[in-house]
Amino acid sequence: MGTGLGNTGLGLLLTSSYQRNIQLPEGTTPEDALRIVTSIGKIMVAAQALESPAHQSLIAAGRLAFSTSHIMELLAATDRRLTLKNWYGHCARSCEGADT
Repeated sequence: MGTGLGNTGLGLLLTSSYQRNIQLPEGTTPEDALRIVTSIGKIMVAAQALESPAHQSLIAAGRLAFSTSHIMELLAATDRRLTLKNWYGHCARSCEGADT
């Protein structure tokens, strides 16, 4: 159950980060922005309906937001791992001293 909750949490963080990091090209209507900002798949589908300059701009924006959100997720996971490692190390040292 812990793994499932962890994966859900990471997915929510990733989605939130993606939505915050995407910078849609000029001329994107608010209706389109609400529809496509939720995933890179929706960005790719929407880009297929556009002409070349707008098409490439939308794909570039989606890719950049996708990459940025994954980098942020990896950094957050690394931070959590180091924090837990330090905490467990501190607890282990404290417990060793309590036995004597």
